[in-house]
Amino acid sequence: SNKDTLDSVAEQIRAHGDSVKVTVEGYANNVSNTEKENIEELIPLSQARAEAIMKQLVDRGLDAGNLSAKGYGGANPLAAWEDHANWWKNRRVEFLLKK
Repeated sequence: SNKDTLDSVAEQIRAHGDSVKVTVEGYANNVSNTEKENIEELIPLSQARAEAIMKQLVDRGLDAGNLSAKGYGGANPLAAWEDHANWWKNRRVEFLLKK
């Protein structure tokens, strides 16, 4: 289903034309809730996550020059640290489009 989702995202971006710039933002879940984990593990992990998705978009025909990747580690969590059942929501990518 992730492949189908990436196909759909690529089509939606393509529909905006070549003038759109896309930042793929990667996030991760801070298990220990420490800044050390965020800096040493989560920022590199989320950066790699964003770059992997960016590569998938390029593989689907999008111009790499219009794409960038940024890892934010445990920033901007969707699920609170205490909400362990929903930590999976913090392991994600988001797409920021700019014309």
